Amino acid sequence: MPVRFRPIEQGWIQLGQFFAIAIAPRGWQQYYVAHELIHHWQANSFGSLVLLTGEQWLIEGMAYALSNDPRIALHQPFESYRQRFNDWYRLNANIPLKESLGGVL
Repeated sequence: MPVRFRPIEQGWIQLGQFFAIAIAPRGWQQYYVAHELIHHWQANSFGSLVLLTGEQWLIEGMAYALSNDPRIALHQPFESYRQRFNDWYRLNANIPLKESLGGVL
């Protein structure tokens, strides 16, 4: 059974097939919770391995963009991930998200 941990400050922990989201007290903002739930959706839809090996601009960019993170500029490389995802998302606006991701992840 694969075991993967990330510090709670970073948002989530995974033990084998089980996925849990641990939110630090300072993280109880709607966009932080949404960001982590997007990662949960990604893991459920495409498998946990994708979160480790997939295109980071897509994985993190999607989480920052679709969570409506209000920060104007993120630290790099996350701002460039968000920008790249937004550009990609606009180009694929007429395709259901899960379907359009299949060609990239």
